[in-house]
Amino acid sequence: MQEILHISIGASIGANLRNFIVHIFKAISLNYSFPIGILFANCLGCLLAGFFLHLNSTKAVPQFYTPLISIGFFGALTTFSTFAVDSIKLLRVSFSSGLLNIFSNLCICLLLIWVGEFLCKKIYS
Repeated sequence: MQEILHISIGASIGANLRNFIVHIFKAISLNYSFPIGILFANCLGCLLAGFFLHLNSTKAVPQFYTPLISIGFFGALTTFSTFAVDSIKLLRVSFSSGLLNIFSNLCICLLLIWVGEFLCKKIYS
């Protein structure tokens, strides 16, 4: 029961941060046809997840926090369903924009997982 509570707390924080990021990008973007807010949230989440991946593998983070951070926070901050819906909408309007969104999310986020892990190794080694 305690783990469910931890996941819920992390998810609440992650979802609200994602919502905040999306609204910030909507406010500053003149042309919001490209889902840059979701891309940014996914990229930020992947960078932080890579960092956490290394911290967690070195046991620097108590296992107590793992469900809260990895399942709750990162699960709610990064969102595959929103990415998929945005991609389908873009593909229907502009095939090239849809592909750009797909490849940006996949390539940048995979790279940022590696960068986050690399930075954490450098900082804590």
